[in-house]
Amino acid sequence: MTMIEIDDRSDGMQLKEKVRAAMIAYRKRRGLSQQEFAERLGWTKQHVSNLETGRAGWGLEALEKVCQVFTVPVEDFLLQWRDRQLWRADWNSAQG
Repeated sequence: MTMIEIDDRSDGMQLKEKVRAAMIAYRKRRGLSQQEFAERLGWTKQHVSNLETGRAGWGLEALEKVCQVFTVPVEDFLLQWRDRQLWRADWNSAQG
């Protein structure tokens, strides 16, 4: 499995942090609990929790699967954080 280990610190955040925060933001926007999201992915709640907290790494297959559940292209999922106001609100929400 290919792991995402790109260090893109142009705005102070690594790509893996952006992916983690984007997943949390998308999940919360859809009104899904970690358990409900895990069931849609065919994963355990613990695995979703580990991805969201950074205790598990991201593989390309995992990223593609998450994007399928959200019906969003991978490119849009990865770039959605560029809208700074939305990103800051979602990032703050993901932290709390």
